[in-house]
Amino acid sequence: MRNLLALVLLTAFPYSGFAATTTCILEGGSITVKAVAWDDETNVAKVTDHLGNTREGRVTLESDHNHGKKVNIFVDYESASYGVDAAEYIVFPTSPGTYRIIGVAYIVRDGEQFLNSSHGNHAANCVAM
Repeated sequence: MRNLLALVLLTAFPYSGFAATTTCILEGGSITVKAVAWDDETNVAKVTDHLGNTREGRVTLESDHNHGKKVNIFVDYESASYGVDAAEYIVFPTSPGTYRIIGVAYIVRDGEQFLNSSHGNHAANCVAM
């Protein structure tokens, strides 16, 4: 099932030359997110929840981190989902080949974001292609 999910996420992005697409599958039993993927060239990101729903977002920041690149991803839900309006994820390497994903959810009122809940701090398996 994990391989199928990774394949679906990878094929969701159009081929664009040598641009890298990164897909991360969360380890353990996350109750919010199963996978996060993004395209380095277009900055389009996709987040798949534990029910298999995929939402599109964008890479808002990429910066150097101890063992590679740290990536911030923002997803603005078109309509409230699970009681929240938006979510943000940070994907970063903790050592070569080892990654973590930290997520938070926001409620938006009158254009202002308010931190609502944590989406956890999880180990992840990430592959760039």
